[in-house]
Amino acid sequence: MNEKLQMVKAGAWCLVITSLLMADVARAMLSVAMILLAFILLYDSVVTKSRLSVFSSSMLLFMAFGFILLYGIQFLYSENTSYLWERIGIKIPFILLPLVALRSSPVSTKYMRIILVYYVVLMALVSLVMFIRYLLNKEAFDLLYAQSSVMPGPISHIRLSIMIAFAAYTAYYLLYIHRQDSFRILLMTCLLLLIVFTHVYSVRSGLFAFYTLVSFELISRILNSVHKAKVLVATVAIVCIALTAAWFTPTIRNKISITVEELNQYGQGRSLNHNSIGKRLASYHIAFDLAKQNPIMGCGIGDYSNLNTKAIQQRHPEVEVPILAHNQFLYYLAASGILLMMLFTCFFFYPILYVKRLHRLLAAQLLVLLVSFQTEPMLETQLGVAYSVVFWLLPICLQHEDSLS
Repeated sequence: MNEKLQMVKAGAWCLVITSLLMADVARAMLSVAMILLAFILLYDSVVTKSRLSVFSSSMLLFMAFGFILLYGIQFLYSENTSYLWERIGIKIPFILLPLVALRSSPVSTKYMRIILVYYVVLMALVSLVMFIRYLLNKEAFDLLYAQSSVMPGPISHIRLSIMIAFAAYTAYYLLYIHRQDSFRILLMTCLLLLIVFTHVYSVRSGLFAFYTLVSFELISRILNSVHKAKVLVATVAIVCIALTAAWFTPTIRNKISITVEELNQYGQGRSLNHNSIGKRLASYHIAFDLAKQNPIMGCGIGDYSNLNTKAIQQRHPEVEVPILAHNQFLYYLAASGILLMMLFTCFFFYPILYVKRLHRLLAAQLLVLLVSFQTEPMLETQLGVAYSVVFWLLPICLQHEDSLS
């Protein structure tokens, strides 16, 4: 019975991971997959006696009740309750999944490896298909990058680039614990492909996430290794490889030149249309100004969107599609005030304080989200929430005697 239930849970996790890549064309599939996972975790909590550790359960409770408190308070002063309910609907996975997983059994090492290998191979296949498309249409795509765009993918390029970067780290992690030759060959091939395509794809968020994870692993090695000289040599080698990639990869060179050009355009006060960095910087200034008007309570999550749109139209009337503050912390600072922004930071990232007790993949995921939150309001889209909660919850479900760390 337990073996069959573990197999069903693994299938549900794999279905959710697959549906992440179909979110733009089949959004209902992502919702259905997450609801199915919730029901399976709930059933698991009823029929099995094995439980997650107290530390893991505390992380689940903090996350669920943190979001309940953060959004429950908003009803006291947000006037636009319809938009507030829309925001709450997007956050439901961060409330529902932790609560139903609270008393579920840990995913066994065997099936956790299956889930992670599936994720790595799936992302490697996506990368391979897109890489082949790039090679077949190199001139067209290089021109696209020169125009401040990227090659199209199955989902938003920002989310996809982060998923690819995290898959590369997951492949490295599995190589560290796997001993089977067949798995090692497969994972080494996937890892190489994911690293190469991360640089060819040249999405800033993905590159930041990738090199944050590389830095995390190198620092961890330096602190824990008795062969510190070898680790330092490896660090220098990685830096040299990164600089070489930036010099010889056309997409990265184009991205760097476009970044400089967009910063100059913003500094000169020129149109923000087709200027992604300029629009981000403008959204930061507006978020700060809204926060200054009510620093303690904010303008209200329900009312933030209307006030933000109005401010953008007044200051930058040429912008065709207004955007939210492209920083998750600034979004909460403007919408809910400094106290609730600090509350969000505490219940979301406090496990980093106990990094030695965390599963390595959970620590890596929190670092990826911490970096991503600086340039994107990740938790304000269905796909961003789904990716965040899936790879936050998955390692927690291994915080038991089956831990791979």
